[in-house]
Amino acid sequence: MGQVAHMEENIKDLDKNDFRYVIHKMELERIRYIMAGYLRCRLQKIETFSKYILDEESKRKQDEKRLSPEEIKFAQEYIECTEEYFHQVALQYMPNMQRSDTDQRVVRPNLMSHVFIRQNIR
Repeated sequence: MGQVAHMEENIKDLDKNDFRYVIHKMELERIRYIMAGYLRCRLQKIETFSKYILDEESKRKQDEKRLSPEEIKFAQEYIECTEEYFHQVALQYMPNMQRSDTDQRVVRPNLMSHVFIRQNIR
């Protein structure tokens, strides 16, 4: 996102009728569109696998964290809200022995599925 801000600063110096201005503006819109799609997908995965992700994130060292502080806060608040809703709608009407199965409610991702990304070597 820092590069986007830098590109916006560079565009301010150009004339609005300049061809480079139009090309840079289109490129900025394309980058914003791709980033928005990426962030939407990331939030969708956090919502789907929130408990699993937070459990795994808590096991990692500080320098190996994969979530930003904002994403961690979002996941924690999402879990709190869904748990509260789940309790109000269903859990309060169930017997006590069925209420305590919180580990069974954790949705785990399929770690054997295909991913189309290659890891950079450290």
